[in-house]
Amino acid sequence: MLGPNMIIACPHCGFPAKIRTYFSWNTLGAVFWSDGKQVAPMKPEIPAFVFCRKCNNLYWIKDAKEICEEKNFKSFYSHLEEPRYIEFPSFMQFPMALEIIENKKYVRIEMLYCFNNLIRKKKESEITPDMQKIHEANLYALIDLFDENNENELIMKAEVYRNLGLFEKSITLLEKLNNPKLSLIKEKFLTEIKRNNKKLFKLFGPVYGYR
Repeated sequence: MLGPNMIIACPHCGFPAKIRTYFSWNTLGAVFWSDGKQVAPMKPEIPAFVFCRKCNNLYWIKDAKEICEEKNFKSFYSHLEEPRYIEFPSFMQFPMALEIIENKKYVRIEMLYCFNNLIRKKKESEITPDMQKIHEANLYALIDLFDENNENELIMKAEVYRNLGLFEKSITLLEKLNNPKLSLIKEKFLTEIKRNNKKLFKLFGPVYGYR
């Protein structure tokens, strides 16, 4: 359920931007992908950080001051143009984010999701050779950041190896999974490896039901 649109201000320069708010959401129709991302039509995705359209500085949404509801904006700021909605960072902005944000694992995973979103949205034609090169460098960097003692991160590391075409290394990691609850996921990954498939694929879904 949608809440009111809010106007926030860049903490660096004060430039206003618009953000959607939500009273509630659910995961009906969710699709689970091989990179670990869940996409649900009724679960909103809101960026944790953005780049200001005016000063181009990165800021965290949680650090941005709320100015007012959108419906009241013109009453207070009639001399300003109507603010535009915040946008997720583009793939080519992530190298800048890596220079600023201390948590490199978080940024690199979000960078992976951003690249794969082009595949999810059937926009692979927009992937340039430079983007592909940066993406592969990001994959190699992620290998050293995942903790194999964590089942979820072990699976993500196996996925990265598969994306790079390092199928034997992916299989070696997947064989370490002994949790019966993950046997179907393991089987699906091994099936794609047998097909020599390096591409992102759907694990499950759409799934209808609340989580």
